[in-house]
Amino acid sequence: MANKEYKSDVFSMLLQDKKRAMEIYNAINGTDYDDPELVEMTTLDDKSFSLTVRNDASFILDANLSLYEHQSTYCPNMPLRDLLYFASIIQKRIKAQKRDIYGGRILKIPVPHFVVFYNGKEDAPDQYDLRLSDAFEKETEDPEIELVCHVYNINSRKIPHCCQNARHCVNICILWIWCGKIMKSVEIWKMPLRKLSTSVWKKMCLGIFWLNTGRR
Repeated sequence: MANKEYKSDVFSMLLQDKKRAMEIYNAINGTDYDDPELVEMTTLDDKSFSLTVRNDASFILDANLSLYEHQSTYCPNMPLRDLLYFASIIQKRIKAQKRDIYGGRILKIPVPHFVVFYNGKEDAPDQYDLRLSDAFEKETEDPEIELVCHVYNINSRKIPHCCQNARHCVNICILWIWCGKIMKSVEIWKMPLRKLSTSVWKKMCLGIFWLNTGRR
């Protein structure tokens, strides 16, 4: 089990809860929604999709489509990946709602917002943006299509201000940091994961249980 796999699995698992998704949405956008039933989950799980999407978490709230991703390694291709995620989500919605894309009426779609929570080993600013236009083979001053992905560095002592109001978001940050320290120790001692003591695995499971239930 790779380091980045369990972190993203925890992220994806927790963000499937509508209340937690709403809390993080409120923290990032400065809103105060209090009804989790307003959240519509749109996380991609199509195994036939050409890219790995199981780490993706997305939902719609107040006509805004939020696509959240966790990354433990720097990935400059996130805008391109988000473009494909967004197109796939919209395609599924149009098909499910049996809407006519060739008709004479404009089809309204949710407003997309792209966010990445980064906690890799490489140094990074507290917050920065990645743009789809940076991937264009030819530089253009006025791209006719653009996608901006907001990246937040959630490493120790760098939890972004917008996330500090979201209890679960901070808890996720703490779990990632704590698990990262365990993995660093494992790497130092060249210890196979299967030989980790039962107590270590128990603590990791309890950490996930605590985040998932709010109980200690």
